Amino acid sequence: MVMIYPREGAAAHTHPAALVEANWVTDEQREAAQMWIAFLREDEQQRQFMHEGFRPSTQLPVGCPICSDYGVQTNGPKIWIDPNHIPPKVGQQAVAAWVTLRTRAWWSSSSIRR
Repeated sequence: MVMIYPREGAAAHTHPAALVEANWVTDEQREAAQMWIAFLREDEQQRQFMHEGFRPSTQLPVGCPICSDYGVQTNGPKIWIDPNHIPPKVGQQAVAAWVTLRTRAWWSSSSIRR
């Protein structure tokens, strides 16, 4: 299996962490959220996310499994599509297909390498 990025672009499947700005958020909660986000952005956590197939959200260089060994172009798509502009049903189908294909590809590659 090889990841092919369409010339029209590819959607970035984001998993954001954000601070909630509301009058019911205490200073302690705000500080805890800031600490949590800082923790998630540390290289060690970013490497773990990458190990699970996510691209880093920092300037950390990508590495396997985001690599040519798994058929992924590390430079990513040339055009990014904002997932907020994709019809929800299309997005859900794309995610479901990716989960199925990723699982099959992982089992195929892990059985070959054993």
